[in-house]
Amino acid sequence: MRVKAMVTALAVTGTIVTGAGASPAGAAVTVTSVGTTVVAVVVGEAGTPIAPSCSGGSVRVGGVAAVPPVTCSAVTEITITADGASQILTSEPTPAGSMPALVETTIDAGAGDDDITGSRAADTITLGDGDDELFLPAVGGDDTV
Repeated sequence: MRVKAMVTALAVTGTIVTGAGASPAGAAVTVTSVGTTVVAVVVGEAGTPIAPSCSGGSVRVGGVAAVPPVTCSAVTEITITADGASQILTSEPTPAGSMPALVETTIDAGAGDDDITGSRAADTITLGDGDDELFLPAVGGDDTV
């Protein structure tokens, strides 16, 4: 299903939500890069949010550095792909404003009961089977769900 959305909160298979869901155990995260694009693969249940961040001037996802490294000021696209486990995924980088060239984020949540939070960039979010909860900021780019 693909729906064009620019909303504060959207419930796709559940209800409109205002808080985070349950926190399952940890997950393995692998982060690679090609040019200014960063790709993260998440395997296993994630009890803490898997999110892009800037540390020491380099992009990390879920605390794992991209290989080869990409500077926070240069990254233009981030893709996060998850397996069938339940995860908490977000595409909003921290700290806010740390990735000024970022124009597009993609999350493929896979199956499982996932909590997904979009970013202020243009997001493409694919929900899998399961009871997913989706949070989209009221301001930001055009999002495709």
